[in-house]
Amino acid sequence: MIGTTLSHYKITAELGRGGMGIVYKARDTKLDRTVAIKVLPAAALASEDDRARFYREAKAAAALNHPHIAQIYQIDEAVPEGSTSEDVRPFIAMEFIEGGTLEDRIKEGPLKLKEAVRIATQVAEALKAAHAKEIVHRDIKSANIMLAKEGQAKVLDFGLAQTSNSTKLTRMGSTLGTVAYMSPEQARGEEVDGRTDLYSLGAVLYEMIAGKLPFGGEYEQAVVYSILNATPEPLTALRTGVPMELERITNKLLAKDAARRYQTAADLIADLGAVDLGGSAVSTMMSSTSHVAPAPVVAQQNSPWVMVAGFTLLAFVLGGALVWFARPGPPDPAVRFLDVVVDLRLAQDPTISPDGRSWVFEASDSLGTNGLYVYHVDDGSYAYMQGTALLAEPKFSPDGRRILAGDGASLNTILFPDGQPISLPVIGQSYDWLDNERIVVGGSTTEFIEYNLTSQEQLVHDIAAQDSSFLYVDHLRHVPGTDLVLLAAARRGGNFDLMAYDLSSSRLTLLTRGACCAKTIDETTLVYHLGERAGQVMVQKFDPSKPALVDQPVNITGRQMFYRFWGVGQNGTFLFNEESLFDEEDVVSIMDSDTYLMANSGIPKGTYDRISISPDGSRIAIEIGTMSGLGSDSHISIMDRNTGVMQRLTYANDVSRAPTWSSDGKIYYSVGPISESAIWAKNADGTGVEEMVVPEGDYPHASKDGQWLAYATVRDLRAMNLETGDVIVLDSTSTKQGDAKISPNGRFIAFTADNQNTAYVSGGQRMYVRSFPDPTQYFERVTEVYADDPEWAPDGSGLYFRNRGEIHFVPVSTSGTFTQTGQPRKVAQVRGVNVRLAADPTSGDILVVHPPGASSLDNTSRFQLIEGLPTFLERRLQQQ
Repeated sequence: MIGTTLSHYKITAELGRGGMGIVYKARDTKLDRTVAIKVLPAAALASEDDRARFYREAKAAAALNHPHIAQIYQIDEAVPEGSTSEDVRPFIAMEFIEGGTLEDRIKEGPLKLKEAVRIATQVAEALKAAHAKEIVHRDIKSANIMLAKEGQAKVLDFGLAQTSNSTKLTRMGSTLGTVAYMSPEQARGEEVDGRTDLYSLGAVLYEMIAGKLPFGGEYEQAVVYSILNATPEPLTALRTGVPMELERITNKLLAKDAARRYQTAADLIADLGAVDLGGSAVSTMMSSTSHVAPAPVVAQQNSPWVMVAGFTLLAFVLGGALVWFARPGPPDPAVRFLDVVVDLRLAQDPTISPDGRSWVFEASDSLGTNGLYVYHVDDGSYAYMQGTALLAEPKFSPDGRRILAGDGASLNTILFPDGQPISLPVIGQSYDWLDNERIVVGGSTTEFIEYNLTSQEQLVHDIAAQDSSFLYVDHLRHVPGTDLVLLAAARRGGNFDLMAYDLSSSRLTLLTRGACCAKTIDETTLVYHLGERAGQVMVQKFDPSKPALVDQPVNITGRQMFYRFWGVGQNGTFLFNEESLFDEEDVVSIMDSDTYLMANSGIPKGTYDRISISPDGSRIAIEIGTMSGLGSDSHISIMDRNTGVMQRLTYANDVSRAPTWSSDGKIYYSVGPISESAIWAKNADGTGVEEMVVPEGDYPHASKDGQWLAYATVRDLRAMNLETGDVIVLDSTSTKQGDAKISPNGRFIAFTADNQNTAYVSGGQRMYVRSFPDPTQYFERVTEVYADDPEWAPDGSGLYFRNRGEIHFVPVSTSGTFTQTGQPRKVAQVRGVNVRLAADPTSGDILVVHPPGASSLDNTSRFQLIEGLPTFLERRLQQQ
């Protein structure tokens, strides 16, 4: 059209093209001024409804008069010069801005932080004015923001906005808006409001600071999936000098739940104006003060070591195992106890520096910033390690100068304490240092490698060459001063075996069965976990020359603990999160679904785990565990709620767990270790034999009508039609799917899964809902926080889930499309992290299996440190 006339506008040049038309530079021959003309395709106004909507929305936008909004001069339709009369083109004439787009500016490199904040503030001012008139832009992106020569930002394309009272204008059947900048609700095709514009502005702000968009991909589907499910890489990990407050603002703008975003542009403008760009709170480390006190009192102090001298720890009692402290014994070396409380949630994977002056662990702060934190013993302060989002299982190098940590998708080294993660060209879920230059890496197979960080040479070891019954190795740990690597080997049909592998001779030696996660506090003393995930933590003498465990093991705490919550130091220290301790017996409480008050269910204490309630509410199928020197076993029992009589149901297998009650009177359950489980069934009345139903599957759930059985495999989420035997795949987009629960009306399925980039990091687990049995009709990530054990309200009005010891409820509707009718909220809290839920189909109340005792502290983690563990072991052995 260049050189032609459209109405009274002489087209002189093309400025750009977009999804909704072509923008030209033109001369207004009536007013003798330069304008920008956006010419829409003729098909854009194919119907009278389209035309009426276009004029209504463009007129509303034309009423906007703001210094940061490109002024609209005219909206009309005309036939281009030289075209036929049928070629009518709708167009918008608007202010021509000398300058370039923000998109072109970003292509030159990330903006200065001050410039990025200024532009974001000006765009927010434009949105504030538009939203006040109920106009939603819906296509905020860097290409729609002009930077005038004087530096002012001006937002384009408000003429293609929508008023909040109008219907959507779509582009060739898809939601208007460039995909990479779309909000989650926009990507799902839902109704939008001003918060969608704020989300898109968050993507632009991220792009200005990082030089790239928060979510990318080669295909639109991949981008949309990331928008709905993934977490963008922290800005502070991508660029030094970014204030933590600016990262917080960007994260809040990009919240997937609109209710968690800025609700108005005015609030955003205020926060942007308060950002300190002078450098006092930039991306080095975020410090705060810890609280230290002698157990069991939690009091606020400045230095953890001030209190150590103030109490006699030989009389301290920790559970039932530390009663021996009251007995006289040699005072040197002393066995001492230290209690530290940090304002962080669920601190786990603690590791202690070789000099004992620093601890590093994974945790989350009150804003949800997940990653590695360092605790400084000398002054009691702790801080976030920048760039470590979703990293876990840190390991100090022998010289204490570097940390090894992974996220399931990458393995990284970090210069301690304030270096940035550097990705290594090897991957594994289990790893440790051999020396300051070599590491061992393994997991998921029977192979593991020695890797040299300098030469990048690799040497492969395979334990299957000696024993083909093993499935994979895990929990690799080097014994300092030797060629030995301790490892847990998963054997077919059984628990982990704790082994020692000699790197020089390739000799594999069994140390003990039913154990894992061994760590050394010196060359002759081991600490290990009895059981696979939850069990006793034992300390035992070790002879590396044989190699073999010697003498008797001694239980450190006298209670069970989860395997990721403790660590050791080479200076003879044992560090653990007190919240991970739980008694061998659990209680079952009943939570009223209206008041959320907890009461005693009348069920006696026991070693319980997952439970399921019969359709008539009269009986309970419950998983009961047993501990032994060979590890943990479990079976299913049925309890009559009227009489209190409990009768064992399963006998044929050592490990029977995760029961689900079917309407036909059968109990379906998992059999075998998590890595190699099958699903079996047996009549709930005890008649008949146990029969295998699914050869590969875990965490079963039977639909209310008894037609379907949903379950997880190591690769995906599936469902079997119990009438035909047909199997469908429900989800394979994430990792570690589990706890599938079919809605009461059979139309949706809720489940949990880790972020697709994390193979094992527990902090990444979220709750999702898909349509069922056709999973392609609907898919949504329901929670933005850690979620486990989803449970439908029996009437379909909501979903319960647990976040460690917190119980949450999300009100939903399943009558049409799945809809959240309210925000997730915490309704109860109990002690411990291993909490199980089951809804009563008749009353709607929730049975809660949890450790006994008072609720844990909100948003805190309580570390306990025992010094002098070798002395602890010697004294206990003397008493035996």
